[in-house]
Amino acid sequence: MKEKYKYAAAALVLLFACVTIPYKRRRIRKGVEMAGKRESIEQVKSKYEMEWLRIEGVEGVGIGEENEKPVIRVYVAKKTKTIQEKVPSQIEGYPVRIEVSGEFHALPR
Repeated sequence: MKEKYKYAAAALVLLFACVTIPYKRRRIRKGVEMAGKRESIEQVKSKYEMEWLRIEGVEGVGIGEENEKPVIRVYVAKKTKTIQEKVPSQIEGYPVRIEVSGEFHALPR
């Protein structure tokens, strides 16, 4: 009788391992953290965009790539100490780059 329980317990442990290990690998591969899903770069950009646009000299905020990885780009008329202090180099795990673009102007119609 005890032999029967040993085999049943071993089978349950094996089944549990077969089910949970691939699930954990899938979560890691998709960039899911233990506390929950990581926000997309678009969501993070949207969350901070208005705050950065209120900084004098910031002309726009966008998303780009650097070394084939996504980055948030903050476009400025001129790189100043104030802008460098207020715009972080990284936010919520995404790099943030300040790029001098000059002033933005609307094109005439």
